[in-house]
Amino acid sequence: MPVETKEKLLEQVIEIGKRRAIFHIYNNIYDAKLHLDYYFEGQESLNTIGETDGMAVGSN
Repeated sequence: MPVETKEKLLEQVIEIGKRRAIFHIYNNIYDAKLHLDYYFEGQESLNTIGETDGMAVGSN
């Protein structure tokens, strides 16, 4: 996924999180770690929850 697309996706998740609860599980956006970010009642929570065998950023 191109960097611009990743940035747009993250912006959209934040915008949705302003209006309703959303949970976003991902890796390979910033790094190869597994992340669980969520927005609940207007509060943001950014969490790294594990290691993966995903490719590091910039290696695709």
